[in-house]
Amino acid sequence: FALFDWRRVRSVVRHTGWGYLAFALVSVVLAMPIFAGRGLIAFASDAATAYMASPAAEVLALPTAIILVKSFYVFVLLVILRGWATRIYAASVRRALAGPDAALWTASPLRHTAPGGRRAWVLTHWVRTLLLSVIWFGLATQIFVGQFLNHDWHIWLTHPLFLLPWPG
Repeated sequence: FALFDWRRVRSVVRHTGWGYLAFALVSVVLAMPIFAGRGLIAFASDAATAYMASPAAEVLALPTAIILVKSFYVFVLLVILRGWATRIYAASVRRALAGPDAALWTASPLRHTAPGGRRAWVLTHWVRTLLLSVIWFGLATQIFVGQFLNHDWHIWLTHPLFLLPWPG
């Protein structure tokens, strides 16, 4: 199904329950080492003077080693998260088939499985929406902070995002 079939996307997200919230939180937490790795080289050179005194070949090999470790970590992480997302999706489609959105899912191969649980209350839906907004804002913050981990503090203070536009 296409991502831009908004009715199905809303139906799936509405019927996910707390599984999607846990998935989002774990995704953001597990993404921290990826973005922290951007600043590892800068902090390693400041923290370990022995590192900078190493031969040039060792100094140049560190970024490559970090990239390889991060690549392996991302691959394993994506395989695990994709399997988990598939299970959440299947459970939410089974719940949607038992609810008012059943007509949207008549072509789904999951229509022959046992129906899932009930739809969430309106209050828990809004609590989940608020928590998901905070979690995904945490991911955006992680990306922003990860981009500047290898810069000095004064560059943080003069970044255009923190300053108001001024004429002149």
